[in-house]
Amino acid sequence: MKNRVFEHGKVIEMTATAAVSSGDTVLEGGLVGVAQDDAAIGEKYRLHVEGVFEVTKEAPLDMAPGDVAYWDDSAKDWGATGAGKYPAGTVYNDPESADTTMYVKLKGFAVDAVV
Repeated sequence: MKNRVFEHGKVIEMTATAAVSSGDTVLEGGLVGVAQDDAAIGEKYRLHVEGVFEVTKEAPLDMAPGDVAYWDDSAKDWGATGAGKYPAGTVYNDPESADTTMYVKLKGFAVDAVV
């Protein structure tokens, strides 16, 4: 069988398991991404799983370019490692400790939470 590209996989159509707003960081299964669309529970929406996005950062917290960025689905922010957080990205800029946002490059594959 010939290789056939189905799609590039940077944006995946998902079914919302909770209400989603465009720009939200979302955890669906083990995938962490940024929602492109608004969606109510049960509706389809597009989830960016690759790319660089401005996201909500835990503050105060020192982070540097290249650090692993962990998504905390309970606090709804990105930060440093900790139990229950998902290592789903890489810090892309050099945020100040007091900054409440930073740029994260999404990994693009499913991850397990830190135990």
